[in-house]
Amino acid sequence: MRCCAALLLLALLTTASAQSLDEWVESSADPQELQTWWDDLRRNPLDLNRAAAEEIALLPLFDRAAAQALMNARRERGAFHNLDEALSLPSLTPAQRDVLRALTTVQLPLRWRADVSALGSAHGGNDAPFAPDRWSSRMRAVFRGEQQRAFLYGIRDAGGRDLFAETSFGIELAQPSLGARWLMGDFQCETGTGLVFASPFGVAQWLASYDALGPGEARGLDLRPSSNRRLVLRGAAAEIRRGPLDMILAGNWSRRDAAIGDSGAERLTEGESASSEELAAAREGQVEERLAGASAQVNFRGMRAGAAGYTSRFDPPLVPDGSEAVPELRGNGLRVGSVFISADRAGLNLTSELAASNPGGVAQQTALSFRGERAGLALYHVRADEDFFSPRSVQWDGFGAAAQDAEVTGARIQAIWPRHTVTAALSTSRTPFRAATSPLKKSASSLETHWRAALSDQSELHLKLMRRSVEDASESAAAQKVTTDAARAELRLGTDRQTFRVRLELRSALRGGDADRKLGSLVFVQGTQRTRWLEVTTRLTVFHLESGDVATQVYELPLRGEYPLVMLSGGGRRATLVVARDWLGFRTAAKVAHSRTSAADGDHDELTFGLEFTYRR
Repeated sequence: MRCCAALLLLALLTTASAQSLDEWVESSADPQELQTWWDDLRRNPLDLNRAAAEEIALLPLFDRAAAQALMNARRERGAFHNLDEALSLPSLTPAQRDVLRALTTVQLPLRWRADVSALGSAHGGNDAPFAPDRWSSRMRAVFRGEQQRAFLYGIRDAGGRDLFAETSFGIELAQPSLGARWLMGDFQCETGTGLVFASPFGVAQWLASYDALGPGEARGLDLRPSSNRRLVLRGAAAEIRRGPLDMILAGNWSRRDAAIGDSGAERLTEGESASSEELAAAREGQVEERLAGASAQVNFRGMRAGAAGYTSRFDPPLVPDGSEAVPELRGNGLRVGSVFISADRAGLNLTSELAASNPGGVAQQTALSFRGERAGLALYHVRADEDFFSPRSVQWDGFGAAAQDAEVTGARIQAIWPRHTVTAALSTSRTPFRAATSPLKKSASSLETHWRAALSDQSELHLKLMRRSVEDASESAAAQKVTTDAARAELRLGTDRQTFRVRLELRSALRGGDADRKLGSLVFVQGTQRTRWLEVTTRLTVFHLESGDVATQVYELPLRGEYPLVMLSGGGRRATLVVARDWLGFRTAAKVAHSRTSAADGDHDELTFGLEFTYRR
């Protein structure tokens, strides 16, 4: 469903929502990016007395209507005197109040802010003991002034040879009087609905937020590092805003991982390798990309219309080996462009983008949504030609890779009461693609329903039912249909100093040709205690998952910079302890997790240890 995701966050980040962070991250196609973005917002809260409506609308689980309600309340009062005054607004949902608590503030002007953090973690167990090559590290430094920003970012994954195998940096200068910004270094760009330029935490994450209906805003230029190099531009960019016109110019000069064959580079492989060893091998072959792009958007009376495009050249040239269903680049070059429009009228929103690549084909995304006071409905459709190639989008990001979910149709409906929300979502996808010898097909369908009941301001009950069917074919195997069912119940209880969570999840899967269903179950209990000096969180997870078809990923208390999800399969238990302290601008956190898993090849023990140090001034 990765391509469906590109259309779906378009509508899902923009409505009153009850969705929680961990569920948003669990369903994301790029959970580490989403978690990193959340950490950035948390460490640099938005001042509600100075923020524009557009900035508030880009907060998770907010939309333009919710942002305008905050602006109207601020205008009536002259200013918010404290954060509690903003949190008391009746128009906010419990989830939106949680977002404001975590990511906003009400304060006096700050001339500058510095934020430095470091993370170190190690893994060990009966399969592989602790050793120097089992350590990974992250270092991050951010400086923010009144009109300037800068960052430095370094990564060392387990198995890496260097202290920081990857580094990135960026500088931003702003001139408010001219409505202009200049960026140099590493940055991200997002336009339209993400068919040409996309960021991994913007409109491309639509599916990750199932509660929203109406289309969201593209995030434009954003200066920030990324663990996902596929969507980072390295070079220079400028943004100019004059009245209703918003224009972006961007240039990129960077090296990208590629598969190198006898005839040259066969395809881009950025982000394909899962392990550090594979990643190191992949980066022995690289191509240089030189890109020049532009975007222009006009905002007028509830309507946004614009165009975006770029031209890229690769050195050495990309030459498919004949087995890939994509065209050969003529003269090493690629051109991608699109036109997009979004119109709002009386609660009805229509958003559409049409894109084309040369060489290649055409793609389009369209969403029609309506939101009333108590209910909402969204319809959407995505379609891409087999050879459409847009390496700066999320869903078609690899040269020579078979298209994913090339045709997706779906509907989403929501009903809202003062303390209850019911959401149902249905989608179907169909992907015809060509192999070296014959045409193949892939299809999928899913149905999800969610019911949330707010028991109090800090207590909530969530029930989820899901069915998903996937039929896939390959050159070496006939199509097999796998149907997965899941049911979840989760209870959250809390006070200012204590919070508790209990989740029970049951899963089953039936694979075509098998007589028996594979079953799975998961239970976790989590408690957090806050004192004047410490915050202590503990979690115990017990699971029994009979096969990979019922395996699942769970969001688990990540330290800053740490991958936020844990894959669970087989049977066993996992215990996690996180202890954190904030003092005089310093934050120190330690995490210890122990897993014991029983599988067909025996028992496995794993111990994970992590340390986080952050300084903020």
